Amino acid sequence: MRDSAVIFDRARLVNVDFTETRFVGFNAYGSEFDGCDFSGTAFEQPLMGSTGTGIGGQQWDGATWPQTVYRNCTFRRTRFAEQTSFGNVRFERCVFDGSRLRGQTATFEAELDYVAFRHIDLRAQRFPGLPGYVLLDRITERARSVLSLVDGWADERHRKEVRSALEFLVGTAREWNDDQALVSPAHMGRKLPPALREELFDAFRRTTSDTSPD
Repeated sequence: MRDSAVIFDRARLVNVDFTETRFVGFNAYGSEFDGCDFSGTAFEQPLMGSTGTGIGGQQWDGATWPQTVYRNCTFRRTRFAEQTSFGNVRFERCVFDGSRLRGQTATFEAELDYVAFRHIDLRAQRFPGLPGYVLLDRITERARSVLSLVDGWADERHRKEVRSALEFLVGTAREWNDDQALVSPAHMGRKLPPALREELFDAFRRTTSDTSPD
């Protein structure tokens, strides 16, 4: 495993292979990582989305910090240091497969957009920075229960949207995380009207016991 200390300041990296790298220092500021592979990587002191000043002197503008985005990246068996500073970071369609995410007490507000957690004990994680999400067990049973309600809906488009969304949710939960998943209203079907989506999510939560720590 090679050692490295790096700073990415408003950089764009595409399909870069970082596998088996031990980052003794990792600072990403206002950057984009697209299709990069961090498999087997160890982060000792990472600033995944730094909120400090960039090399060129760019600072907080009083409203938002420059965001760092990881898109279509792979974090397989990746080791994150405890209390990793995520900062202003966005993960899109990334895969966390067998990664170590223990002791993450430094939390942040986030929205997960097609992020997959594979073979991770979700019950051992803390997700206080994810408003609207809840950790649920028995996903297959919950989906079967709410689908019986959906079958009575008049709009075929809505029925089809929910069936497709829940089929994907059940498949991934059973294959990757012992029929558990971190679920939000969006998992009921992104194309559903917001009020209908919230109603269905509420029914999905009530179906059986949930494993959310709160």
